[in-house]
Amino acid sequence: MSEALEEQQQVENIMRMWRDNRKWIINMIIACIIVYFGISYYKHHKEVRLSKASEEYVDLMNAVSRDDSELAQIKSASMIEKYNYTVYGAFARLVSAKLAVDAGDWEKAKQQYTLVIKERENTEIAALARLRLGKLMFLSMGDAKGALQILSKYEDGYQQLFSELKGDIYISLGEYELAKSSYIDATKVDSKQISPFLTVKLMNLGHKDSNNKELK
Repeated sequence: MSEALEEQQQVENIMRMWRDNRKWIINMIIACIIVYFGISYYKHHKEVRLSKASEEYVDLMNAVSRDDSELAQIKSASMIEKYNYTVYGAFARLVSAKLAVDAGDWEKAKQQYTLVIKERENTEIAALARLRLGKLMFLSMGDAKGALQILSKYEDGYQQLFSELKGDIYISLGEYELAKSSYIDATKVDSKQISPFLTVKLMNLGHKDSNNKELK
């Protein structure tokens, strides 16, 4: 009998809770449904948008491979406008920068690389943009010190390329010890991937191998 009374009391408590909080419970259920379908729609919309961006990027690269720079410029500008702050927008900026370099428009190329670095900070794409910007500033714009500042930050996967380029820049500035140090740093990343050119650069600076023999 006591168990039946206890169950009856529980039922009455539930009914009382429903009666007192009915509007709040219904609103919460509706809110959960809206959030669920909102998230589902957002995911679907994002997938469709990225798929479209991927297709447009393929079209852009096809234009580049055909050396159709005019069409490539149009397509890259369109992608930058539509997919800015996404990885495809960054890819389009890299293409736009390369086209600007080919056309001798250093300032436009510098602007595009700088925006990639800013918008995709701490990513491999940003590291690639830094490397290309460093080369542009050093080789084309004659700004060796500015290039060194750009190359002061890098992702691990690009350390060898960054260090070798920094060595080249130090050579141009007459800072031979700093150049040697940078070249040695480049060899420490992956000794199996050392280019013959890097070996020659070290030989020219009198670097010694593991047997303490001077490489020159």
